[in-house]
Amino acid sequence: MLVRTILALALVGSAFAGGAARAEETGCDYDVRVTDRQGIKVAADVTCVGEVGGFVAHPGVVPYVTRFEDAGGRALTRDESSWLMPDSPKRSSVHYEVDLGAFAASGARGVAAAGRSFMPLAQTWLFRPAPVDLPLRIRIINESDQGVATGFASADGVIRLTARQLAFAGYTAFGTFDRRRIEMAGTDGAPAAIDLVQLDGRTALGPDRIATWVGRAGEAMARYFNGYPAERSLVVILPMPGRDSVPFGRVIPGGGITMMVQVGEQADRTALLNDWVLVHEMVHTAMPFLSDNGSWLMEGLATYVEPIVRARAGWIAPEAVWAEFARGMPRGIEAMTRLGMRRAGFGAIYWGGALFALITDIEMRQRTDGQRGIEDCLRAVRRDGGTGDRRWTTAEFIAACDRAIGGNTMAENAETYYLNGGPVDLDRLWADLGVVQQGERFVTRADAPLARIREAIIWGRPGIPKPAPIPFD
Repeated sequence: MLVRTILALALVGSAFAGGAARAEETGCDYDVRVTDRQGIKVAADVTCVGEVGGFVAHPGVVPYVTRFEDAGGRALTRDESSWLMPDSPKRSSVHYEVDLGAFAASGARGVAAAGRSFMPLAQTWLFRPAPVDLPLRIRIINESDQGVATGFASADGVIRLTARQLAFAGYTAFGTFDRRRIEMAGTDGAPAAIDLVQLDGRTALGPDRIATWVGRAGEAMARYFNGYPAERSLVVILPMPGRDSVPFGRVIPGGGITMMVQVGEQADRTALLNDWVLVHEMVHTAMPFLSDNGSWLMEGLATYVEPIVRARAGWIAPEAVWAEFARGMPRGIEAMTRLGMRRAGFGAIYWGGALFALITDIEMRQRTDGQRGIEDCLRAVRRDGGTGDRRWTTAEFIAACDRAIGGNTMAENAETYYLNGGPVDLDRLWADLGVVQQGERFVTRADAPLARIREAIIWGRPGIPKPAPIPFD
């Protein structure tokens, strides 16, 4: 079948200075010390049981690694951004040190700084054993007067993940920053929390208003997903001098969900109310990372769902959603009809994927008399374990969606639009939905053939009362 083809650390408190681990448990035990003498520095003692050939770092930090040696104090040989272990021993101990403060001041790739704080990727200070995928047990000892905030989950002070997760891990905040926790109801009644860090930089609205904005966006997401979908995530606000908007955001899921959102230092209430970036990135926390060629579906769904989430919160009118779709989706029409989504360029995957999501949502609701659609698919993926810190294949995601709805709607559309594209008549689509352009405005018609489906896309299944707006402030 074509879809199968194309979509087919309890860290041991090791006394590394003495060179002995407390248990010969397969994996690597890290003791990581953070100090702030003459700038923030990291020193790590690592003992591994298993055949480790070396350790891999983020390429940008290599000039700022001041020591990398074995248990006997002998410097290891470096090959680009890797340090090599002789003979891949079954048990090994290493010590390395990184001048993270100097790395942050350099402005090199892999780190962003703001005032007295900075935000590097995990592999700039946690070096990954290779080539094996060993379990890791990590303990961080903060001996500095500065803050350290990671997206990793820990139990009894120990972070447990795998070397593979570390390869895709996201951000850590170091330095002086504002930190607070936003708690809310998660899916299926479970608790959920956002660990919010605002790096050291000026924002016109200040930390309290920024925190309210993030919390309200979380409430809007919870309304759409029947609970906030990420059990725990780290959200880092990066102030941007000279900007008056929310220019960019990014989610990295490895080992724990981390999100970076740039906020202009001059961004006011109107800028935040009109922002789409934060909710777009939050949608990414609600679904697994599709590890094959699934960017078109991940970005397409986030582009499609984001304005609907804001409409259900009462922050934008339904007509604004349809205006955004009508203006944006033509940018994805070539990928959907002529190229196929597998050949879509970076820009086209957003709106081509969003057009795919709209067509699929309409068909799902037609087949179920309006009762189920994309939101039910996404909720089911979450219940099936497709959380934002997991890696799935596109085929697994599509199968979970179709199980939730019944039938093969998404799989059939993927067959049509992924390889070579298929027919899409946008003019007919807007007419059937009752989306009509009048000058610079878009209005909706109540007598259109798909008017009932159009309303269900915005508000959910028919018969459910429209919710009251979520206060923005």
